[in-house]
Amino acid sequence: MQLKSTRDSEDEDEEERSKTRGCTLQYQHALVRVFTQFHTTSSEGTDQVITMLGSDWSVDVTDLVSDFMRVADTRIAQIMEGNVLSGREPGTTMFKVVSPLMEVVLGEVPLIVADDKVTITDLRAELVSGLSLNLESNPGTSHTFIAKTMAQQRLQTLKQVLR
Repeated sequence: MQLKSTRDSEDEDEEERSKTRGCTLQYQHALVRVFTQFHTTSSEGTDQVITMLGSDWSVDVTDLVSDFMRVADTRIAQIMEGNVLSGREPGTTMFKVVSPLMEVVLGEVPLIVADDKVTITDLRAELVSGLSLNLESNPGTSHTFIAKTMAQQRLQTLKQVLR
């Protein structure tokens, strides 16, 4: 996991111009999602580890562990609004998920906040007035689903207003 900043200490003139326009440079904010796999041992007594749902499946457990997410050095980054990670200054720290029963680390990943300047070069917007998702089981295998999505880009209702 790597967070990059929008702060460049060598370019103070540009930073000063941004402040006069009402915008200050800041480090990146990133939405954090936590995924896991579930494992069990064989019922045949062989201690063979079996990945439930299959090895290519991961389950999003962010809502379950959001209260147990930690950043080792809060000077480098902090967790805001549940699962938003915000860089505070350049450096390296660890992002961890700890056990709710004791402070044992269940998983961790290095977190780097870099001092690289990022510039928005192009920004586009696209109208989406509706989304649909259709899930069907694959007749060939019982473990596979086919997902079809469709985005509507047309206003459907007379006098429909975007807000």
